[in-house]
Amino acid sequence: MQLIKKSALFALVLSSALICGQQVQAAKPSAAPAQETTLEVKAKLDAFAKSYVARANDTLKNNRQNMSVTKQGKGYVARYTEVDASTMTTEIYPGKGPGCEYVGHIVYLEKVYECTGKTIAELEAAIEGKTKEEMVDAVSSSTLVDTLGYVQGLLAAAKAANNQTGYYTLYNKTGETVKEVSITINATGEKFVMATDVPADAVKVIVFSMDGALEGHNALTFAFTTESGYEGSFATLSIETAPITMLSADAMTGATQISFFAPAAE
Repeated sequence: MQLIKKSALFALVLSSALICGQQVQAAKPSAAPAQETTLEVKAKLDAFAKSYVARANDTLKNNRQNMSVTKQGKGYVARYTEVDASTMTTEIYPGKGPGCEYVGHIVYLEKVYECTGKTIAELEAAIEGKTKEEMVDAVSSSTLVDTLGYVQGLLAAAKAANNQTGYYTLYNKTGETVKEVSITINATGEKFVMATDVPADAVKVIVFSMDGALEGHNALTFAFTTESGYEGSFATLSIETAPITMLSADAMTGATQISFFAPAAE
């Protein structure tokens, strides 16, 4: 775990001046509002700092919900950064410029967590059947309360980093509504419904991801069914970026109801 010290400076103006400044100028005979004490300003800085640090975790680029996962050799390295609210301290100093009565200084630590794993299977084996309490013992020198959730997040991120993804632009030229578009992984038989009720002449983009350990070439079966029951399929679709035109029976130019060319502009 790596520690990074962060600090932020803020110019503080007394709230009485902020709230009443314009009123004082417009009604000069009225009495000036009482100024806040240094302790009161410090209390307001502390309250602001707590809110600021709490929001900081959500704005970090690689936080716990959005880990950075990189592949190194056959393994993975996952990292995320988290602000440790318990390390926050604040200080105030006299301001030197006009309209700036105090300068506030907030200091806190950012902790960078890193985890390595040889394979996705290794991460899966590490969490299988374990409770949160057991996972604290399973991860050496762990300081996380929710270690199980942390490792589950790493596993999901590692799988996502290992995925291969295809992007397909569908053109419905069947002359009727396509009720279902599906993709099946040939190696496993898993079927995924990618779109439903696609109107005639509509254009739709679908995105399909699968495990990077599987062969991506000719790995998929693309299929569609129209509202009249007309069906079409192509059994050797690859993970790629490609147009797919679903053809009517009278528009077929080959053996399949699928064309891998976008239709000519009308």
